[in-house]
Amino acid sequence: MFTIFKVIISDFSILITASYLFSKLTKKGVNSELNFFKKIQFGIYSGITGILLLVFSIFFNNEFMIDLRLVPIVICSFWVGGISPFVASVIIGSGRYFYDFSDKGFRFFILYLLIGISQIFISHLFKEYSPAKRLFLIFATIQIPVILNFLSYLGNSWANWLLILASVSYNTIGIILNNQFLKDMEDRKVSYQKLEKASTIDYLTKIPNRFSFDSQLKKDLSEQESIILFLLDINNFKKINDLYGHATGDEVLIHFSAILNEHPQINSRIYRLGGDEFAILLPKRDLHASIEDFRFLIKSLIQENPYVEEGYELIPLSTSVGIGVSDVESNNGLLYISADKDLYHDKAQHKI
Repeated sequence: MFTIFKVIISDFSILITASYLFSKLTKKGVNSELNFFKKIQFGIYSGITGILLLVFSIFFNNEFMIDLRLVPIVICSFWVGGISPFVASVIIGSGRYFYDFSDKGFRFFILYLLIGISQIFISHLFKEYSPAKRLFLIFATIQIPVILNFLSYLGNSWANWLLILASVSYNTIGIILNNQFLKDMEDRKVSYQKLEKASTIDYLTKIPNRFSFDSQLKKDLSEQESIILFLLDINNFKKINDLYGHATGDEVLIHFSAILNEHPQINSRIYRLGGDEFAILLPKRDLHASIEDFRFLIKSLIQENPYVEEGYELIPLSTSVGIGVSDVESNNGLLYISADKDLYHDKAQHKI
């Protein structure tokens, strides 16, 4: 009895550890779209887990083994699908055959091979079902052939049915535990990714924020990349807020950033620094015009695209643009100060 207890503890320790590592195989969600080689990797990992679980088996009369080797196949089919459960099944089936090199072992190898082939299609077939129903159906399509194989080999008796019931119950507990632990890991991963994204994206305009700007600027300068910093703000933005309200002011900020972000040369290189202040960071090698021509382009894009207020009233927009150009001795502060001074000068000209 103590031996059985040790095996159970070992099995569930393996499952918990396997779930943790399974989740760590990709930074994205395990159930996200994975390429072929990543699915192969998940299949190999699941197969190795199945082999470990096979080692920790509970034996009855040297004929029947109760273990959790089916659990990795079920989990792999449920979370990843495609080729993954096939790879896992082949590895586990091969491990079962090499365990005793018997006719029974070879029979199990063929069985697992067929299960793996079926799961390539079944994992896709049940994809639109609810998670609970899909998990149950995948488990059933894997467990039933194993039961039928056992009955055909050892016969249909009450003793054998009790062993089958014990095995199915044990695997059911293992699947529920493994799946729930993995789900918790994936939910935490998704939550972390959302928080990570929120910390780098401006909540209003949905473009990178000041934190992203500082990080990118530091990275570009550390690589001694010759870059050009354009600092922008919206002229007379306070008047827009006073005349139309802050809700319209927010819409103007969204419109302003979207117009610039849609330009192919600016796309993904524009940042909201705060308020109505924005920045564009461009590698000098990517600038296909003179710096002054690009400043004119930025201003033209804004002037030619006024914001249409809800009451169909046009709100004309314009922007001042300051420029800073990096050199070998530039740092974050010096480049920003240079661009800020030029912005002040450009804004002064606009007020004349």
